[in-house]
Amino acid sequence: MRFLMVDRICELSRGTSARGIKNISWDHEFLDEYVPGVPVFSPVLLTESAAQLISWAIIEAKDFTVKPVITILDSYVCTGHPRPGDQLELTGSIESLSPESALAHGTILLNGKPIIELGHAVCYLYPLQELDPPERARRQVENLYIAGHPLPAAQPPAPVGPFVEQSFASRRRWLDRIMETGDSATLQGIKNVTATDDCFN
Repeated sequence: MRFLMVDRICELSRGTSARGIKNISWDHEFLDEYVPGVPVFSPVLLTESAAQLISWAIIEAKDFTVKPVITILDSYVCTGHPRPGDQLELTGSIESLSPESALAHGTILLNGKPIIELGHAVCYLYPLQELDPPERARRQVENLYIAGHPLPAAQPPAPVGPFVEQSFASRRRWLDRIMETGDSATLQGIKNVTATDDCFN
């Protein structure tokens, strides 16, 4: 399993901002570690998603010569907990960029509403070649970045009854969410694919 917490980069404005997608799936091995028995995703790992998007924006702006690491975070707000089947919009903006550091901000939105906000993230810029081969980082960005890829549409959360989550928890790799359609003969489901999936290793 790879620790990649950004599943798609949709927009990349050199040196200024980036937007992307994070999918929440039953396939995440850490889903049960936050609140055992309750399928919610850890806010800490969600924060890592925003941090990685910011990192990719800075790495690309610096021509794959640096690796940003957040050392100070002035503010952090968490107001929601996504569940399997949710698709999150990630946004990152670079306020300033110097040879050794950067100042950035990040937001995670669920159904168009912010659920995590990072304010004034101070990043120290390490030499990338000392931590990761630059060519590997270039390949990762090439795989993640599709310019103009549609961002998640704002829509109300899909209604899911407790019995559905319990019955599908044991078969988590097949579907992430069952959506009620009001038609007993029709069933709709969601399956999210993430960059951490073993099939991408």
